[in-house]
Amino acid sequence: MTNEEKILQILEQLTVEMSGMKSEMTGIKSDMDGVKTEISTMKSDLADMKTTLTRVAVTQENVVLPKLQLLAEGHVTL
Repeated sequence: MTNEEKILQILEQLTVEMSGMKSEMTGIKSDMDGVKTEISTMKSDLADMKTTLTRVAVTQENVVLPKLQLLAEGHVTL
C-alpha cells in the first residue's frame, strides 16, 4: 500500500467519523432546544408562584392576623 493510499484511507475514516459527529451534534442541538423550552416554562411557573405567594402573604397580613388578634382579645376578656 502506498503512502497516497494510506492517506486516502485515513481521510475516508475521518470523513465517516465527522459525519457521525455531525449527526450527534444535531441531536444535541435538538435536546438543547427542548431544555430551553422547559426552562422558559419553569421561569413562567416561578413568576406565577411568586405572584400567588405575594397574594397569600398580603391576605395573611391584612385579613387573617387581625382576626386572630380579635379572637385573642375576646379570650382575654372571658
